[in-house]
Amino acid sequence: MAHAMPLNNTVSITAFNRGKAGQIFSNVKKNGMTVVMKNNEPECILLSPAQYEALSDAQLLCVAEERLQSL
Repeated sequence: MAHAMPLNNTVSITAFNRGKAGQIFSNVKKNGMTVVMKNNEPECILLSPAQYEALSDAQLLCVAEERLQSL
């Protein structure tokens, strides 16, 4: 099932090319995630380590619940 992607924290790929990676990473640390845009389309999502861990934990929980339902 596809989920709508929150696009409220975005940055253009051009910002990386202009040496603003440090500022972008600070924003990711502050907000948990940032969507990198290329040609007005989402290209990738940068996650803080805490956000990544939370998503990984949620994914593991979903897998465990699916397995329990199949018993």
